[in-house]
Amino acid sequence: MDIYRLLYYFFICSSLIICICNCRNLKGYRLFIILLALSILVEILCNIAKSNHWNTGLMVFYHLYIPAEYILIALFFEDFKLFPKKVLFFSVYVFPVLSLLISLFIIPYNEFPSIQYNIESILLMLLAIFGIFNLPVNENSSIYKQPLFWIFVGMFLFYSGIFIFSNTYSIIKKTDETLANTINIWINYIFNYLYYIFLSIGFLLCRKLNTK
Repeated sequence: MDIYRLLYYFFICSSLIICICNCRNLKGYRLFIILLALSILVEILCNIAKSNHWNTGLMVFYHLYIPAEYILIALFFEDFKLFPKKVLFFSVYVFPVLSLLISLFIIPYNEFPSIQYNIESILLMLLAIFGIFNLPVNENSSIYKQPLFWIFVGMFLFYSGIFIFSNTYSIIKKTDETLANTINIWINYIFNYLYYIFLSIGFLLCRKLNTK
């Protein structure tokens, strides 16, 4: 296993540990404990599948993970009342069904669910932007001290970065597949590092909420 992947596991596991330590008693934030644990489980299952050359069943985990991830994050937003409740609940029901239909009729389970991932990325980018601009303003406290600010910014950077590159990846691949795969690995690592660092900062700031 290369150093970059080890760093990825370090950041995601650190984020989970920090979340457990600081957010386990905070409603809403506790959903990230489930989400991060689920992410790690999927990574472990994918590594087991790769090591045993189960290439056919490898992508099934992503087909199942993407709708589960969206549901958990949407419920997180709903808990803080920063987005219209009806719209969130509508998307919570519609996106998983749409994702399942795409898996059944468009992208088979042995291929990466790129369409579902792109749709999810757009939805979560919109939620993150809406969340950032609707954060409660406190004249006595900087916005940078709010856990939600770091979580929303990290979420926006991650999903917008991955969305933009995933749609240019196929173009680069047509001319230089090796270069495309190399860039893809680096882009994924960089944005994953940033995402989990920003989440960790947000979770660390949650410590103050426990003392209130």
